[in-house]
Amino acid sequence: MMEAEGRNGGNIEIRCGEELDADGVHVRYKLRCNCTYLEFWTLSGGRDVLEFFDYKAFRYVEVIGGGLALEPQHFAAVVRHYPMDDDNCSFSTSHARLDSIWRICSNAVNYGTQEQFMECPTREKGQYLGDNTIIAHSHMYLSGDYRLTRKALRDFALSVKAVCPGLLAVAPGSFMQEIADFSLQWPLQLLQYAKQNGDLEFALEMLPVAEGIAAYFRQYEREDGLLQDVKEGGSGNSGSASRCRSAKQSSMQPL
Repeated sequence: MMEAEGRNGGNIEIRCGEELDADGVHVRYKLRCNCTYLEFWTLSGGRDVLEFFDYKAFRYVEVIGGGLALEPQHFAAVVRHYPMDDDNCSFSTSHARLDSIWRICSNAVNYGTQEQFMECPTREKGQYLGDNTIIAHSHMYLSGDYRLTRKALRDFALSVKAVCPGLLAVAPGSFMQEIADFSLQWPLQLLQYAKQNGDLEFALEMLPVAEGIAAYFRQYEREDGLLQDVKEGGSGNSGSASRCRSAKQSSMQPL
């Protein structure tokens, strides 16, 4: 967050980043993860409070704007993540390094959990099905909160009805990507949720989806149990996803 006051129509350039350029002075706003954290703020002439379009993960901020009297009290960093009570799970040993490993891993789960599970809040804002096998499992242990895992399972289950019986690899969203390796982990995630939470009612509601996934990929199964020539969906290819939707529409059942 930031406050500033300047002439009406004046522009402020704001650069955010995780590291500095080689000169050690300017912020490297073109991140290594292919995000560009460069924005321009147009002032109204009065006291303005900055509201970014989207959140960022950053370590440094560089503000470029002529004639501004900026003071430390004009800035604040907002910590954002899905609510998690740190007292719900504790870990302590006599090994300092092991404790440090625990902290960095638990922090990664905490800050990577926003409105949904994400691999990281910097380069990736989509919820990937395969990542949830680890993230959702860990988050349930750390938080004792099963709501976001339940939501994630339903997010992907809904893509069965909307797009393809084999599930989308990213949900919710419009990115049409199917990854068989990810789809076949969804039943495992449902089982882990039921084991930790004991929510058999939800598990039984989702059981037809799990059975449908297995039936869908069985058509590509070889004699040794591996899959081959899974070409109906496409990695980011909306056309192939549309063919999948059209070909399987008659076999889909509402959730």
